[in-house]
Amino acid sequence: MTEVENSHIELVKSGNTEAWNFVRKNFEAGLRSRAAQLLRNSGLDEHVGADDLVQETWLKAWNKRESFRGETVPQYVKWLLTILKNTFIDKHRKRPFELSAPAALANAIGPSKTPSENVRMAERDSSLIANLAKLDSLTRVIITLKHFKGLTFREIADRVGKNPNSVASIYRRAMVRLKSKLTDGSSASVMY
Repeated sequence: MTEVENSHIELVKSGNTEAWNFVRKNFEAGLRSRAAQLLRNSGLDEHVGADDLVQETWLKAWNKRESFRGETVPQYVKWLLTILKNTFIDKHRKRPFELSAPAALANAIGPSKTPSENVRMAERDSSLIANLAKLDSLTRVIITLKHFKGLTFREIADRVGKNPNSVASIYRRAMVRLKSKLTDGSSASVMY
């Protein structure tokens, strides 16, 4: 895949959908990784999914594309990350107080990580995403509904047409497989 260049950003600003799709394709994984990190650090990852944050971010970026004043790819990435962070904060302001405690938000968006820790987290996130993609579709659905939507095994069972014990069993087996595939044992703790 070729890299995004400054000319792509100019085309996006002018409303070129082909350039827009190219930019999204290139930055999707990075935004999703950062969204997952924000959610994980806030302790809210079971209540709002990273996919929801990323989708809202893309929608806002497209709708506000003409307001982007930068010219370079790094400036555009910084702008996208700012939209993502603000979307995260807005979503959690609307939640009940116990789910959006100021300390949790500060922890999620504050500069508490060193650059090397951020690189390790990004690598871990990439590994997790790659291993999730290797699972069968039912298992991915169960993990997504459990972790990103916060559903119980009974609620998941109703959605996928299985009994709650089967759903719990599929989930536990998948977690063991994921944990064994991840090189850093602490990455599996993301899922618990």
